[in-house]
Amino acid sequence: MAGVEVASEAKMSDTVVKSDSLREVYGKTLVELADPDKPNFYVFSADLAGGCGEHHFRKAFPSRHLEVGIAESAMMGIAAGFQAQVGVPVFVNSFATFLLRGLEPARLAIFHDKRNVRIVCSHLGLSAGPDGSSVQELSYIATWRSIPNSIVVWPADANELRQVLEWSLDYKGPMVIFTGRNPAVNVTPSNYQFVFGKGSLVYPLATRDDPTRDLYPRTSDVTLIACGRIVAICIEAARQLGEMGIEARVANLSTLKPVDAEFLLRLQQTSSGLITVEDHNTLGGLYSIVAEALAPEGSGVPIIPIAVQNTFGESGEPDQLYRKYGIGVEAVVKRVKESIG
Repeated sequence: MAGVEVASEAKMSDTVVKSDSLREVYGKTLVELADPDKPNFYVFSADLAGGCGEHHFRKAFPSRHLEVGIAESAMMGIAAGFQAQVGVPVFVNSFATFLLRGLEPARLAIFHDKRNVRIVCSHLGLSAGPDGSSVQELSYIATWRSIPNSIVVWPADANELRQVLEWSLDYKGPMVIFTGRNPAVNVTPSNYQFVFGKGSLVYPLATRDDPTRDLYPRTSDVTLIACGRIVAICIEAARQLGEMGIEARVANLSTLKPVDAEFLLRLQQTSSGLITVEDHNTLGGLYSIVAEALAPEGSGVPIIPIAVQNTFGESGEPDQLYRKYGIGVEAVVKRVKESIG
């Protein structure tokens, strides 16, 4: 089915297994991807190698790691110039909120000039938790997707992140990747294959055994659309809804730019309603992406956002904050029941 990737039901148990935080997976995967004989990429840090996970790479390949100190703006410009000279990709990483300091040089030196630099943002949204509102960047999707020449990817789990990083080594141009500080839940099956620019259904897991079977029958149920850590929250909500007799599908939109409009249209055509769920401001994020993609189709199918309502967060554990700000499992279940009612 064009534009739609469907996971196999054979590995459904994978969806309940926890892994390291994506920032740790990021650092460890860089070690695995590094060519031991010659540099195939470099990594730059702004005094947060431990906080962003690339301390694993720094320890294994110290000569390929550059610490610029607390100077995110300078890091962007240095990375662009360095990449132009060495020819191989350069990864720069920090907390999402601190990387905003480097937005202007990134816009001109990296995106305008199409440098092979990967901007890796950790500590996203309310998931930054106890670090408080000063670190809880809630406009990261809106910020980076609005820049020309950017592509934006937010892997849902460790399996997908490893594949994204491997794929990124061959991509020519600037790229933004989101990770995170908290333990992740594996939501993709072990045989999952990341395809850049394509969305995928991760719950309920389907089968390709019967190619004539319509995997997306129109019902009175809803489709939950998410990315990153929130995919696991939507899967748990869908399971609880299933116990109530409500079928809810979960779609992983890991490539946020360019968006898979064909995939979203297929979901719209086979759902009575779509609900986007995100740890992001309701303005400019996942809801905006889905609404922009589907607006030209003019369908009467509603698109309902579950997001942070244009406010700053506060200090607390991520799950506590998700409950308070209405993006946790309970809020998703309640909103689905209300929408069906």
